[in-house]
Amino acid sequence: LFNNSGFSSFSAGVPGESECGNVTTNTTLLTNIRSSNTCIHLIADNIIYDCSGNIIKAGARSGIFDYAINISGVNRATIQHCIISQNATGDAGGGIAISNSSLVTIFNNSVYINISGSQDAIAFLRNGANHTNISRNNFIFNTDLDDNVIELSIAGSSYNNIDISGNIFNMSSVSSSSQVISSSQSDPDNINFTYNTVLFNGRKDIGGPGVGAFEIGSASWFFSNNNISTNTSSNLFFFESSSFGHRFLNNNLTTSGGFIIINTGAVSLDSLFTYNNSFGFINWTNKSSGGF
Repeated sequence: LFNNSGFSSFSAGVPGESECGNVTTNTTLLTNIRSSNTCIHLIADNIIYDCSGNIIKAGARSGIFDYAINISGVNRATIQHCIISQNATGDAGGGIAISNSSLVTIFNNSVYINISGSQDAIAFLRNGANHTNISRNNFIFNTDLDDNVIELSIAGSSYNNIDISGNIFNMSSVSSSSQVISSSQSDPDNINFTYNTVLFNGRKDIGGPGVGAFEIGSASWFFSNNNISTNTSSNLFFFESSSFGHRFLNNNLTTSGGFIIINTGAVSLDSLFTYNNSFGFINWTNKSSGGF
């Protein structure tokens, strides 16, 4: 929770430095800022936006996708050292949105989702977002909600070569239908999820086996050296029929009654999983339904 008294209001400030607006060059945020809709728009190439530990407090309007930071149509953009707090209830929105962009880095930020509703900490929107690095961030969900930390499920989009590393996903206080990552479309490929810590308390598998904390419909995910746990009976990984070619290496995966991995089965291409843990190394190819 944040004290609103620390937020400044400027009548003629500099966009990105002391107020919301369009950012077209390297910029450092100098004070806490807030908005009732999308606050910061990165709209030029080769930008480093550094919040230097300041807070962006974002709102959300009914029926409109509003985010604290929107990255659209750019190459080589970096968001770093921001504290983002999404507090206003809207139909959709969240922390950071990325669309039609490449070579984006999201580094060392803290994103708080404090409201109920369809809110994503990071959302990959339409028209593709490739070669993205998401590292050393903290994602904290403080309320019941019905969406994802990272959303990769927008139909008709392409997301490839994404590295998600060294982050903390704290969803221990969430008890509604939520997910760590939703990648239900077949387009996202070559995703590395490594050295992350996930504390999950969602309920995505309650009432049926066909869901999990991670919903993967795309190809070629690499999960390595992660600590992922849930203290409910939720499944951890749910792979859809279009999903294949994944690798698991040196992960610590625990759940209280659900499946670690569940596959919807009967796919035209083999799904090869390699999994190395305390009881050895397993290769398997699966074409039938069931959990493992």
